[in-house]
Amino acid sequence: MKFMAVIYNATRESITEILTELQNEVEQFNSYGTQFRISYSHRLALSTDYNECTLRTLFDKADKYMYENKQGRQD
Repeated sequence: MKFMAVIYNATRESITEILTELQNEVEQFNSYGTQFRISYSHRLALSTDYNECTLRTLFDKADKYMYENKQGRQD
């Protein structure tokens, strides 16, 4: 399953903070030893990083980066 979050008027730092908080929540949930564990991969793409940026460009970049993150992770 895939999902994407579009966040307007945010900095790289504020998005990184959100992702850190999300990771902490997932780790806390998984630490309870429930039969369901959450695993996910994430990455971000900022419109300010690309000239003539479109939503499609951002989606494609974030998707590519997410798969790179997923491949490099050991579960």
